Amino acid sequence: MRSFFEKQGCAVVLAPFDVRLNASFHYETAKHIVQPDLLVVCDKQKITEKSCDGPPDLTIEVLSPSTALKDRNEKYNLY
Repeated sequence: MRSFFEKQGCAVVLAPFDVRLNASFHYETAKHIVQPDLLVVCDKQKITEKSCDGPPDLTIEVLSPSTALKDRNEKYNLY
């Protein structure tokens, strides 16, 4: 998967890496910060040292019994 997306000019990033999902992209005041297990970002201008500013092009969450409810509800609605 990584080689496919990188050939397209996209970045493939593994957790832990923050994604800030709100209109105010000041890191300290961001309201919705999530950490997907894997994300693909094709607009590399969204990627900073600390985070991805805005929604990724592809988000993958690995469900486990302890996180499934949050991943399927809260994070799904934010994405």
